Amino acid sequence: MGEGPEKLREIRRVLRQNPKGLSISDISRKVGLNRNSVAKYLEMLLISGQAEMRTYGAAKVYTASQRLPISALLEYSSDLIVVLDGEGRILQINTPFVTFSGQNREDLLGTDLATSGLPVVTTPMVLSGLDDDLTGEVVVPEVAWGDERIFRAKILPTAFEEGGSGTTIILEDLTEMKKAWKMRTFLANIVESTEDAIIGKDLDGKIVSWNEGAERLYGYMRDEMIGRTLDPLVPPENAAEMDTIQDEVEAGRGIDRLETVRVRKDGSRVDVAISVSPVRDEGGRVVGASTIARDITAQKHFEEEQRRHAEETAVLSKTAMGFVEMEDDDEVFGYIGRQVGKLLPGSTVVVSSYDRDLHAFRIEAVVGPDGEGGPGGELVGTHFPMTVREREKARTRLYEEVEIADHPAAALPGASNGGCMYAPLVCHETFLGDVVVLREGREGKEKGALIEGFMRQAAVALHRRHARLALDRSRQRARTLLNASPDLVVLIDPGGAVLDLNEQAGRIFGQAGKERAVTLHAALDKMREEVLNVGRTARGEVQACGKTFEVSMTPVRAADGRVHEIAVFLREGGAEPERPARARQDPRVSGRAH
Repeated sequence: MGEGPEKLREIRRVLRQNPKGLSISDISRKVGLNRNSVAKYLEMLLISGQAEMRTYGAAKVYTASQRLPISALLEYSSDLIVVLDGEGRILQINTPFVTFSGQNREDLLGTDLATSGLPVVTTPMVLSGLDDDLTGEVVVPEVAWGDERIFRAKILPTAFEEGGSGTTIILEDLTEMKKAWKMRTFLANIVESTEDAIIGKDLDGKIVSWNEGAERLYGYMRDEMIGRTLDPLVPPENAAEMDTIQDEVEAGRGIDRLETVRVRKDGSRVDVAISVSPVRDEGGRVVGASTIARDITAQKHFEEEQRRHAEETAVLSKTAMGFVEMEDDDEVFGYIGRQVGKLLPGSTVVVSSYDRDLHAFRIEAVVGPDGEGGPGGELVGTHFPMTVREREKARTRLYEEVEIADHPAAALPGASNGGCMYAPLVCHETFLGDVVVLREGREGKEKGALIEGFMRQAAVALHRRHARLALDRSRQRARTLLNASPDLVVLIDPGGAVLDLNEQAGRIFGQAGKERAVTLHAALDKMREEVLNVGRTARGEVQACGKTFEVSMTPVRAADGRVHEIAVFLREGGAEPERPARARQDPRVSGRAH
């Protein structure tokens, strides 16, 4: 490598280290070159835009350039650009042009354009523009290259900073734009047959085309709208929207989908989705816009239903988990009141249980507008009889405007404002309680379906609570009966694992020791397999804990008919184990011994 590039880099380094500037003599001393050599290198840096010179009287001060060289600026453009000197030789060429040409940059620089073999710019149409004495921009609208690529060529006279002049050629690829134009031309042929409203307007916003779809959607006939603006269709609150659309169109950009509201001729409003595309002439200039509008009323309604359904599902899923995780059975009533209060803010909620034996309600919780115990909390524990009103309501649903004059909550605030919301809690035709909602206003009706869903959850939770309590009582009675039995009773699962046993069995087998317990299980396995295979009671006899037991093993079936448990009854019986014989003595001998 020659020393020229090395000296240039050294001079650039010295200039960057001295931002206030240096004279030729200063630079000469720092890099160890004579003044003439330094002056030559500085001239090269000035021409390439890498250095700047300022004059102070007779002195010249050089600094590192803060500007990008033209070669760097060219790389920011996606167009194909080539810069020629005054003799028509290639001075600069950007990377997109090099890539498109498939040639080597170093081979192109300094060569004559006409003999360079560069695509597009060496066609007769472009070269003819170079023959003229350029005084301004020359545009070649379309230059085809091959069968697929189309360019617009711009030829500009160029003056260089260091002096002299040249030419810059810019190639703008129109291929995709031309394809889009052809597609728009094709689509224009089917505009009148589409269901969508398609409207064309110029850059002044005046309507130039109005199809039958627009007539159906907006109610205005074609003759009523041609030459007018879209202002009659736009609600006052959306006026700024039109300015935004106009700005985008004038900038040559489109709007893919904008969901908004428009006004029909009869004054009614309609939800629409509009798409706006700039319309260009053959020269690529934006001359107007095309708007396609589609009625999305049904879609918006569906989306709102989906949103509400998702919201309700999330709420019900959360509240269902709340019921499942609730440890205190009595807390369910307070939970019901708080959740209804969240769904209907500002309400007082009264929750009651129903006692079937007494045929009466009992107020379990009163939740105020703040989510805490509300006014009338002293009513908790109050009993009141079931009336005809409640008896007629056979399922859980939400009733509006219900009079509650016979309810203890009738004296609370909000109870006398035109009726209350009322929901009986009914599950499997069993009346479990009710909920009374006292509201100051009438808002909240749109949440009726969600509230009813929650009420059904609450009724199921209460029904399960009743069933659980009944099951606990049943199990307690069963255990009492088992413990009263003289037999030993053991409950096992189909695999033979012990699930439960009564007190008698617990006393005997609890003292049997591990080895005897294993032996007992082994003895019962054969009978257990017989019960599972045959599906009926098996009987036998086992030896355990030094005793003989008569065994009765009975399958316990669930509602699905499968054997979920096996009850084992052991009764002590059979012959006593043989004891060692003792020698008998003659009484007379015994007597003589005395």
